[in-house]
Amino acid sequence: MSNKVSSLRILNYGKIKAICDIVIADAVVVHGVRVVEGKDGLFVSFPCERKVDWEGVVRHYDIVHPITVEARDDLTETVLGEYRRQDEGLNKNTAQEG
Repeated sequence: MSNKVSSLRILNYGKIKAICDIVIADAVVVHGVRVVEGKDGLFVSFPCERKVDWEGVVRHYDIVHPITVEARDDLTETVLGEYRRQDEGLNKNTAQEG
């Protein structure tokens, strides 16, 4: 599958490390994909909505998510690869300035 990340912004805001859009197979764009630091390392979080269910409990409902393991792995690899590339570039620039 041909996927590419567009407009990745590194945030380092708490557990959220970056947010981006991803273009899937040059046909579909998904906005608001996040790179998150979890207890087992970085992972990709796809857009979801917070809603209160009929019992009054706040729940998260997926808006977009990969259906197959292969699609999830491919999208995760694409997003995390771009995040690491840009984060490494920021770290190099910061080290050179200091």
